[in-house]
Amino acid sequence: MARKHEGIEVRHGERCRSREGERCNCTPRSRAWVWSARDGAKLRRSFPTLAAARAWRADAAGDVRRGKLRALPPVTVRQAATTFLAGAEDETIRGRGGRPYKPSVVGSYRTSLSRHVLPEIGDRKLGDVSTVDVQDLVDKLTAAGLNQSTIRNAITALRVIFRRAVQRGEASLNPAAGVGLPQYVARQKRIASPEGAEALLGALADEDARALWACALYAGLRRGELGALRWADVDFKVGVIRVERSFD
Repeated sequence: MARKHEGIEVRHGERCRSREGERCNCTPRSRAWVWSARDGAKLRRSFPTLAAARAWRADAAGDVRRGKLRALPPVTVRQAATTFLAGAEDETIRGRGGRPYKPSVVGSYRTSLSRHVLPEIGDRKLGDVSTVDVQDLVDKLTAAGLNQSTIRNAITALRVIFRRAVQRGEASLNPAAGVGLPQYVARQKRIASPEGAEALLGALADEDARALWACALYAGLRRGELGALRWADVDFKVGVIRVERSFD
């Protein structure tokens, strides 16, 4: 029988066989805690090894007595996500280097969080989410058949939120920073030849659609750039299209 250590508990993965009384087949983490009488709560931290958990607990006990360690604010993942997305949209919250987030990035983060992250851990407090929890989420999304880019985008959004939470003292660590993600496999791109492009355009009966797809094929414009294109951007005399804006 495994030896128990006071103030430390071993946490296994969601699909670990030990939950059914069998031999462990995951990489468990150790969660240590100390009691803070000032906060009237346990202060918890998760670590990849038992030794790290024991070392933190020994130091944390002294820090609590000296008032240097306090309980984390009870902010949930959902609350932190809502605050981040609102701030990223009005540019009060910016990325690394002080650059504002692009609308397309904010939109993709919002979609990924609402579809794949918040339904699973949205109501959990930031301080209660461990790397094991995030890894379990990755494994669950992978088992559901989601492609690599969708999973990576969801975890990237979560990673950004926790990075900000650590800076604000709302979380002690970023549990999304060390998770294993599915390996990205680039799909082979199909590039139409000039003859193939001409055949594709010729198959379109609608002239407006043919003009739109011709811009996409021959000028390399993306969907957002095509949608934001204006007549004033097209100079028929010199054969130039000026791409100055894009729809998200």
